[in-house]
Amino acid sequence: MPSERWILFTGGGLIGPAVMIWGFLIVIALAAIGLGRITLTPLNTLHWLLLGVVLSQVNVVALLTVIGWFMALGLRKKMTQENSSVWKFNLTQISLVLLTLITVGIMLAAIEQGLLGHPDMHIAGNGSSASYLQWYEDRTEGILPQVWVFSLSMWIYRIAMLLWALWLSFALVRWLRWGWECFNNDGLWKEPNKKMNFKESAPVKK
Repeated sequence: MPSERWILFTGGGLIGPAVMIWGFLIVIALAAIGLGRITLTPLNTLHWLLLGVVLSQVNVVALLTVIGWFMALGLRKKMTQENSSVWKFNLTQISLVLLTLITVGIMLAAIEQGLLGHPDMHIAGNGSSASYLQWYEDRTEGILPQVWVFSLSMWIYRIAMLLWALWLSFALVRWLRWGWECFNNDGLWKEPNKKMNFKESAPVKK
């Protein structure tokens, strides 16, 4: 297949390639429905679905990292200095800073992959790949089975990714503002309690 074609479906033949991404997207859709019901974050089901579909093109670890970042910020909003020890509160703050940097890097990588890379449709079966489709039929009587491929121009994929990148840029501004409110809730840093040492005063001689 030419590199400028976006393969969506294949069919025909006894043994041949299959586009495995659709099963994965069903799992992402179900997860998005569940995550959309969680009130810790401002994201709804559609937000999770749009994030999941594109971030899955990076890798699963990246997708789980972004989910963990949102959940961690939501839990941080409920944390106060009174119900947390010094080390727990401050370690949480440091961890959130590192996790935020990683998450922003993942978002930028996803945008770059979408705009410049090729979609990974997880095509497999009989030694096939995105650029090489192979069918096999060990025995046939008469006319050979017809095989087919449904594909679109890669420009359609690029336009879809451009629209996704524009949506993400606006959404990320809102999410970072929400994240700062969570991160800044009840202070940025907890100072350790200093114990006061009182020395007994010497008796005054008259």
